[in-house]
Amino acid sequence: GSIGTLVLLLIMSQGQAVFKKDSLLLSGVMVNAFCSAVIMFMISMTRDARLHNIMFWLMGDLSTADIEQVVYLAVALIPCFILIFWLSNIMNLLLMGRDMAQTMGVNVKVVTLTLLITTSFMVSTTVSYCGLIGFVGLVIPHLFRLILGSDHRILVPACVLGGGAYMVVCDLLAKILPSQGEIPAGVITALVGAPLFIFLLKRSRQ
Repeated sequence: GSIGTLVLLLIMSQGQAVFKKDSLLLSGVMVNAFCSAVIMFMISMTRDARLHNIMFWLMGDLSTADIEQVVYLAVALIPCFILIFWLSNIMNLLLMGRDMAQTMGVNVKVVTLTLLITTSFMVSTTVSYCGLIGFVGLVIPHLFRLILGSDHRILVPACVLGGGAYMVVCDLLAKILPSQGEIPAGVITALVGAPLFIFLLKRSRQ
């Protein structure tokens, strides 16, 4: 599903425009709106008793996590983390601009597609286990970029560790804040992440 969505995004971005972030973002917004509508339609048509679990999954739920799922995720994601870390120097070159990176021997198209496919696989694998948890991938990289700078050799491992720590804290809050039961972890990440992301966005523009 994620690879199919990625292919659709690349088609909508029309070849070379895939490297233009505005085109890619707008295409992503449209595809997300369509997929969300399909999911909501399917939920509205179902009478399954597991509807409550589906709604929790859509909001991001870690309550059903167990050691077996952690092992599966580790096997799937650790090679992806290694690949992205291996590309850290190349990503640093891309910060200087596409033309400059090409003059230094970087195949921008191959690197970009590799990163898109790898991150799409990582996101889809994680979402299949814990649902849609928003703002982690937006807030943590921006926060660490402001604190640590733009060197991806430092940013990549920092985001992995920082994102994991952030999720642990949010999941803990989701368990202890309600007087009974628990709320989805994705609710906490959104409540904390949305205002924090707005603050970081304004700070970066200044």
